[in-house]
Amino acid sequence: MKIIINADDLGYSLDTNQAILSMMSQRRVTSSTLMANGPAFQDAVQHIPDFSDFSFGIHLTLTEFTALTTPQVFYDTKLIDEKGVFTGKLPRPTPALLKAIWIEWEQQVAKLLDHGVSISHFDSHEHIHTIPWLFWNLKKLQKRFNIRRVRKTINWYYHDWDSRKAVYPSRSLRIKKKGWNWALDNFYQTKTTDYFTDFCAFINNYKGEKYSQEVAELMCHPGQPYSVEEKKLLISDWIHQFPFKIELISYHQL
Repeated sequence: MKIIINADDLGYSLDTNQAILSMMSQRRVTSSTLMANGPAFQDAVQHIPDFSDFSFGIHLTLTEFTALTTPQVFYDTKLIDEKGVFTGKLPRPTPALLKAIWIEWEQQVAKLLDHGVSISHFDSHEHIHTIPWLFWNLKKLQKRFNIRRVRKTINWYYHDWDSRKAVYPSRSLRIKKKGWNWALDNFYQTKTTDYFTDFCAFINNYKGEKYSQEVAELMCHPGQPYSVEEKKLLISDWIHQFPFKIELISYHQL
């Protein structure tokens, strides 16, 4: 089995940067995604050249920190507050809002490129890139910058209700998610992993050899207050719990 361990939120804070880069130095994480509007963006990009064996993507956002663009429609819809900071609330889409979001995302990608980051893939803060009404913005963004690798929506689930707050989606939602993943792969042909889920969820609830021939992306969040258990697992000998060989790869090897 091939596994990408992607650390989200690079650029979120100096503590987050330090935690992620430490996990990379120990080869516990193989990939990371950078927030173009993160408060610690400049610190993060200074360290990226030291990790040439790893992949760095962009963590698109519309829900936290200051927007790079401030069109009037962002204020009118309360996507941003009076200081230009994302409110965390996504309004109903309109043609004007979709166009403005496209420009904001374009600027986020351009900022990474302007700072010398070779973008390996797209994902997003709070999974906003998987919102159906933003699908065509995502596809236009891929085509604009020729990015062929994108994180899919979560498609690995488990029933361990006691240990975590996970929700096994309804049948209708699973069908919708499967359709979104199919569209992601086939409109402007895109490379994705077979499975995507949270690192702790997968490691704590993995059973059997069902996934032995697959490729999975496991997200993690080093440096965040809720990631104590995650850190313990990341630095543990978790690979040897699997009854088959695990190969850790980056998005460049997908």
